[in-house]
Amino acid sequence: MVTKSIWKKIKEYDTITIFRHIFPDGDAIGSQIGLKRMINKMFPKKKVYCLGSQSSYWGQIFDAMDEEVPLEVIKDSLAIVLDVATKNRVDDERFIEAKEILKIDHHIYVETLGHNIDWVDTSFCACCEMITKIAVDNKVKLDENIALPLYAGMVTDSGRFLYSSTSFRTFELANKLVATGIDFVNLYSFIYAQDIESVKFKGYCQSAFKLTEHGVGYNIITKEIQEQFGVTTNSGAGVVNVLSNINGVPIWVHFASKEDGTVKVEMRSSGAPVNEVAAKYGGGGHKQAAGCVIESLDVVENVLHDLDELAKGV
Repeated sequence: MVTKSIWKKIKEYDTITIFRHIFPDGDAIGSQIGLKRMINKMFPKKKVYCLGSQSSYWGQIFDAMDEEVPLEVIKDSLAIVLDVATKNRVDDERFIEAKEILKIDHHIYVETLGHNIDWVDTSFCACCEMITKIAVDNKVKLDENIALPLYAGMVTDSGRFLYSSTSFRTFELANKLVATGIDFVNLYSFIYAQDIESVKFKGYCQSAFKLTEHGVGYNIITKEIQEQFGVTTNSGAGVVNVLSNINGVPIWVHFASKEDGTVKVEMRSSGAPVNEVAAKYGGGGHKQAAGCVIESLDVVENVLHDLDELAKGV
């Protein structure tokens, strides 16, 4: 059983370094923090580090990333890379220096990240669901401290259990986490709380969006628009789902300018494989939820053309 093999590998190392993708979402952060807390509880003498840039959002309720971890520590560790399919999207390229690399991911397989120790399974709705499965299969004593970040990742990556990747197993494992007594009501309040500026910005996106010939809904969120509504690049692209569930719009996408002139792209669909288009531009993700970064606004028309072609067959 792969979950037992992973746990056995963790037991072999005194030092574990845990990595995830750039622009971390709830699943990336939740799986990192949840796995670290699991290992710390079951093996208190092991040294466990979470690496990557700090998240100003998730850092409000979960542990901060471990800063200034020396390369020598990484070289002597088992690196566990979570929720990412390709090397270029790992947030801290030093993972490649680790003694061994183990990848746990629920995206479509693209490449091995250094060593042939991968668990990639797209049937899971979230990487946090996979970490929870490891815990259950290896009889980890789950508690609220471990369960909360894992539940947060499962809720957000499954779209509150609405996406098609949600399964009977998802609910079984979520039940194990809820049974620890986590305060999921307060968690929901944190995740879905909105300030006035955010509400106004979403209203703008819902009223200003445009459509391609075959029904791709899109917004181009320039730096000027971001400044007008007081939003960041990540939050600008991240509210893409304000265009979801619109009849006749099978694909929806947000383009948000970054300070360096590149553009963050978030794509969603009701069934079309938008991850194929994201991969064409150096990104990736799930069949119905993917993203990438393009070099400038000049490339927007190319992306829209590809998405429009994809929408033809829907």
